Amino acid sequence: MSSVPSSFTSREDARKAKELEEARKAGTAEPEKDEEGNAINPHIPQYISKAPWYLNQQKPGLKHQRFVPGEKEDIRLWYERGRKREGAAAKKTKFEKGACANCGAKTHSEKECVERPRSKKAKFTQSNLCADEEVFEDLKLSYDGKRDRYAGYDPSEYKWVIRAYELAEIERKRRKALELEKQILTVKRGSKRRRRAGKEGDAHTQNTVQQKDEKKKKEKEKEKEKEKEKERREKKKEKMAGEENAEAEAEGSDSGEEKDSGTSDSGTSDSDSDSGDSSDEDVKQHDFDQTSAPVACSDDRFRINTKNLRIREDTAKYLLNLDINSAFYDPKSRSMRGNPFEHLKEEEQALFKGDNCARKTGDVLKAQQLQLFAWEAYKHGAQVHFNAQPTQLEKLYQEHVDRKKELEEEKKNALLNKYGGKEHLNADPRMLLAQTEVYVEYSRDGNIAKGRNRVLIKSKYEEDAYVGNHTSVFGSWYNLATQKWGFKCCRQTDFAADCTGRQEDAITEESIGLTKTASSSSDRAAVGDEKNLGEGESTEKGGKEVSPAH
Repeated sequence: MSSVPSSFTSREDARKAKELEEARKAGTAEPEKDEEGNAINPHIPQYISKAPWYLNQQKPGLKHQRFVPGEKEDIRLWYERGRKREGAAAKKTKFEKGACANCGAKTHSEKECVERPRSKKAKFTQSNLCADEEVFEDLKLSYDGKRDRYAGYDPSEYKWVIRAYELAEIERKRRKALELEKQILTVKRGSKRRRRAGKEGDAHTQNTVQQKDEKKKKEKEKEKEKEKEKERREKKKEKMAGEENAEAEAEGSDSGEEKDSGTSDSGTSDSDSDSGDSSDEDVKQHDFDQTSAPVACSDDRFRINTKNLRIREDTAKYLLNLDINSAFYDPKSRSMRGNPFEHLKEEEQALFKGDNCARKTGDVLKAQQLQLFAWEAYKHGAQVHFNAQPTQLEKLYQEHVDRKKELEEEKKNALLNKYGGKEHLNADPRMLLAQTEVYVEYSRDGNIAKGRNRVLIKSKYEEDAYVGNHTSVFGSWYNLATQKWGFKCCRQTDFAADCTGRQEDAITEESIGLTKTASSSSDRAAVGDEKNLGEGESTEKGGKEVSPAH
């Protein structure tokens, strides 16, 4: 069990080591001890207790199997990332192979370079080569320390970002104030011009104002005349129809319209006065807000955008009933099993249909059919997938449906050409609305449940088809001796046998010995004749002849 490497051991030494190991396992010899003096369990396999050769462990033990946590720096360790090397070795005069093509440093590639991209790369100019970054090899960082995104970052640098935003806000407010001042000046100048025009009594402006007022009055008078004409026409129609209370309704409508017109006139006058008052107060200095920023900037840091929030008219199902004891809503699965409108009437309870209602509407069933078709097609060797190739799958499914319809149509036409009955497919239009005295009840699946007797089919075989030179069909004769059906012409019970034309070859009860005397057989035959007289059957020599079964 010793872990000391040995080049060669003799057969005698190997035998002694084997005996010592067995004695230690049996407990007769003292167990081996490690460096600390602890006994090593002899039952531990050698590949576990023996240390690897690269650890240079001279004595056996389990020290190499134990995890010894090393000293690692915490995430709070600060070191300057990206620091350049100093000294004569840092100065470069020639571009080295494998260095960054942009700046010439060997500690990173061109893709990882943080320097400004040069128009002429250092690889080609061989000038202004950057020094290599210092590599910290003695750092023993922990798991979090290796993945610290802000390692080596100086938080005081963020004040320049804040300063840039503050300057942009100051400039925005300044431009907003200038714009408001310009608008106020334009309003003041317009008011001064109006006052001057009123004092001087400019005839031209007064005439234009009067003309506009006259036009408005004429338009109002025309509208009133049109309304009166409409009212007169309506009154005439009411009188022609012979309504008794036409005059009273007309008076009521006249009074109502006069009131409405009065209110509308007052409303218009109020609106005119309001508009006149608001014309002087169009521009007001509001608080500076971000949404009304006049500054147009292409930089994302200074640009201020307003998000267009989508207006949702629907209500979340957990807000339909705010009662705590109402239907339970599971936020993890977003499911509500109960109905939040159980306390309402039956008509109002139908407002909540649940989540399964949406899973059976729209294109859900079509998607399920496509998924099923994709599985079945993949089983038969077609390389289609529901998610990876949706367009191809939909095209294949449409071709499959069209092909299926064509095959069904071909099968239908073949059956109609062979057996006929095409005229029964199209029902007589006169019989669609016809009425009969027959009472019929139908079940939910469309079958007849009560009222009309089903017409039984006589036979599944083809009618009047004689095979094997027979002159009668199979089943027209029944042999009582063998209890089998056969042909009446030759009395054979084998369907594949050819007709012999000799009835005496048939097996009877007398030939087998089932009857004692001829009188008993004749009596039995007479009884059979009496029973089957109405059905057209006869018995002869132990056999029964029946009408052909179709």
